[in-house]
Amino acid sequence: MIVTYQKEQIPFIWDAVEPFIQRALDRGSIFTKQDIYDGLRHELFQLWTWQNPELKAVLITQLTVESCYMAVLSGSHMQEWLGVLPDIEEWAKSMGCKKMKIHGRKGWSRVLGYEITGKDELNLFICEKTL
Repeated sequence: MIVTYQKEQIPFIWDAVEPFIQRALDRGSIFTKQDIYDGLRHELFQLWTWQNPELKAVLITQLTVESCYMAVLSGSHMQEWLGVLPDIEEWAKSMGCKKMKIHGRKGWSRVLGYEITGKDELNLFICEKTL
């Protein structure tokens, strides 16, 4: 089951999601944990979790003018929650986004079915999908 959280709920869920966030950031990111926390509290980011019933994965999204950027995507038992990503893509489309993006390992392209469009300043692959 996918669960989203409002800014007021972030302090209460933070301890549970922080290890997932840290694992993703450790693989390379322009963000720090504090950036993510502050961004969630100020509604610059959105927090999504997959639970069945325990927490399995965390996704942090950031909406830009035309894109939904997946700043953090981390979890276990991927086969259980990967099928929910089209729902996130539909939500992003409803918010006016024309693309989904993630920066990370090359494997995200294969797993998500996104196209590799380049590399970022951290030498991570930029993977995109047109919505």
